[in-house]
Amino acid sequence: MSEHQRKAQRRRRLRWILAALCALLSAGMFSWAVPSTIGIKYPGALLNEIPYNEATKAALDIRVQHTGNLFELTVLSLGALWALVIAKRDEARIAFGDRPELIMFVFASLSLLLSILWHEIYLDTLGYFLLLGARTCFNAPEKCLPDVFEYGPLKTVYTFQEVFLALGAGHAVITLVSAHRIKETKS
Repeated sequence: MSEHQRKAQRRRRLRWILAALCALLSAGMFSWAVPSTIGIKYPGALLNEIPYNEATKAALDIRVQHTGNLFELTVLSLGALWALVIAKRDEARIAFGDRPELIMFVFASLSLLLSILWHEIYLDTLGYFLLLGARTCFNAPEKCLPDVFEYGPLKTVYTFQEVFLALGAGHAVITLVSAHRIKETKS
């Protein structure tokens, strides 16, 4: 076997290892995220109350704005990744005939889509908790807000949105590096 053939074989092996790594990381995170999210217990009237003032309103607005910014970044990343599918022949693009590249691309796309899903789950859960807080604070002498900042399961959903975004972006970078730097090009 020539040196060139050994080098090509190492490159193919590395690309398959990267594809397997993308698949394992995504599957592992998904298998952790689903039970953690499904298992959220809605606290009913057990949420602690904090005074509603400008500071708590600003903190809530920042949290909602941050998750919205993550959502926009995810959509942008997904669009950039899929732009590689429709790229012209002489530009950087994804080749669906190449299995390791296809696997990495699919798991990058799925991770980014899961980030969007967890964004929606987070906003829905946050809205529900705020609705519960409105019921418990109804008879309070002062305005109050449920303490959604310290409720662990809600933080977990928020974290999964961030993790799926990072995972999807990381997979996308690995896909591009594998497709355009590691893959053996025909010369």
